[in-house]
Amino acid sequence: MDALLELLSPERIQAIGISFTGFLTVWVSRQAAQVRQLRGEVTELKSGRIKDQGVIKASVKYIRALGVHNGVLTGLLRHHAPHVEIPAEPVMPEVLREEV
Repeated sequence: MDALLELLSPERIQAIGISFTGFLTVWVSRQAAQVRQLRGEVTELKSGRIKDQGVIKASVKYIRALGVHNGVLTGLLRHHAPHVEIPAEPVMPEVLREEV
């Protein structure tokens, strides 16, 4: 019984509490640093996504313009050189067809 009372002495309980508090402080500090790092990465990814969306929109507009231009050139070729065989238009992938 005396050994149990020694283990539960106020000084020992206080020492355990202090060491546990120190451990929690270190752990929370490390978690805060990781959260800061991850927030920075998320911000970077969001800005990259916005830039990529702009590039994709510009690409879609350019592809549409090329399609119109190709149609005009095909019409001119049929009109001015009807005997020339026009190559088949390449098939656009389904993924791009949805975007364009």
